Amino acid sequence: MLEDLIKAYKDPYLHTDKFMLSELTTSSIKIFEHVVCYSNFYIIIVNSNVLPGFQNKICDILKELTKQDLVAVNNTNNNINIELFSSYTAYALFGLIMEWVKGGFKYTSNHMAEQLIQILSFNSHNVVINTSNKPIELGSTQ
Repeated sequence: MLEDLIKAYKDPYLHTDKFMLSELTTSSIKIFEHVVCYSNFYIIIVNSNVLPGFQNKICDILKELTKQDLVAVNNTNNNINIELFSSYTAYALFGLIMEWVKGGFKYTSNHMAEQLIQILSFNSHNVVINTSNKPIELGSTQ
């Protein structure tokens, strides 16, 4: 199962020398198909304490894959700590998987792949946080 997880994670960039996030497609993302294939296992590790520590083992694998295969290749921002970025990426991806499992797989694996692409391309520089109890109108500068 873990070998298949690694293969599913690497699938979008297995047959290329250079991986560009902007070229990522929903059909190339296989990790959610992997989760569906092993859905009974994921239901157990997300919803029970039968296999304590296994969630961390999965996140450790995802973290190492990110660190080895993706971040090390093109770290253009030297201010970002690779260890922390890899942890952030691994736990974010596993968080999506956990929410999907907890929600009873109410979305298709294709929808989850689409959402992952949207999340990865999201620009947080434009986020406005409403700190008042008043609704904010879109386009408002207040």
